[in-house]
Amino acid sequence: MKNILLVDDEAQNGWSDVLKVTVFKDQKLDYAETKEDAREKLTLQKYDLILLDLRFGQDDHVQVDIENFGGFEILTSCIRNEFASVNFATPVMIFTASNKVWHIYTLLERGADDYYIKEHPTTMRDLEFSRANYKRLLTSITELNELGRKRSTVWNLIMSIQTKLSESIDNENIKSRIRDKLRVGYATLFSKPNLIEKSVLLKSNEILAYIILWSILEEIAKDSFQDSWVRIGQYEGNMIANKWIFKNGGILSVPMDNSDDIEVGIKYDPTEKYWFGKKVRVSSKNWEYSKLTGRIDLSYQITGYMLLCKRMEPFIIKAKFNPLRDFRNKTAYTHSSIESIFQEPLSTSEIRDEAYKKCLEMLKFLEEIIG
Repeated sequence: MKNILLVDDEAQNGWSDVLKVTVFKDQKLDYAETKEDAREKLTLQKYDLILLDLRFGQDDHVQVDIENFGGFEILTSCIRNEFASVNFATPVMIFTASNKVWHIYTLLERGADDYYIKEHPTTMRDLEFSRANYKRLLTSITELNELGRKRSTVWNLIMSIQTKLSESIDNENIKSRIRDKLRVGYATLFSKPNLIEKSVLLKSNEILAYIILWSILEEIAKDSFQDSWVRIGQYEGNMIANKWIFKNGGILSVPMDNSDDIEVGIKYDPTEKYWFGKKVRVSSKNWEYSKLTGRIDLSYQITGYMLLCKRMEPFIIKAKFNPLRDFRNKTAYTHSSIESIFQEPLSTSEIRDEAYKKCLEMLKFLEEIIG
């Protein structure tokens, strides 16, 4: 950790020094003793960890409603108030003398990540509890450091994608849906499943987040073509007259005759020459499906988009997109291969780790093709 912020009206009355000596040795520890100072610092500076006291000054100690406490106000109005907030992804540890479980539960519900019960040497009652409390603090800070690193990486990618949406996506509803899916993906990825959900119920937030992020490609594809989509009826999702034409004039063509040639040509109008001299080969199954329905599946829509609209070389597409497609196609939550059904478990820590890495790859891929 590089930057830690202690928000506590007692920061200069010992707590700042204690933390520097016992926890954050040789690290930068900033502090704010008033709500005004905290707001200014949280608006201007990105922190790696925030230690947040619940009560500020004597006025807070006579309050009954937690929503009137200074710490609650700072958490909800300066940190977790909106996704674009500078410290939205920063882990927050409640650093308080209050041990009321309903206060802690409410703060966790409103975006805090953990808590530490402050003890004063003259008032502590149980040495064993104090030692366990301190040990837990050290463990929690280590875990929050890793969580913050991951969340900041994902948050930065999402913010970059959102910045590029206004220039790359025309349809306003599609823009809104992509922004929403990015936030849902973030929320799913960093929702903390309990031990029962992970070990007994086999929940994998990483896999679920990947499926959500992958689905953004549907929105991108729908916006990239000239708007001739069939919206209702049995041909919903098809193109009117089967003309798959991108906004820049590129054509994604599916031969509808009985030729034995099973290659889908991606060609550029008006010369109708294959872009980069390449074609996109489809499987016999997909070929027959396209011949019968006139539809082209999402993977080939995105491939055509990258070739014709983004002018990406085929070898780049193969290196960046194909692994993401292959991972989605083997995801047991949606597509189970025969091999996986007979030989692989549904969810393991290794699968979850791979899914998290694929989430990062997907976000970087979205950032590139939307930009």
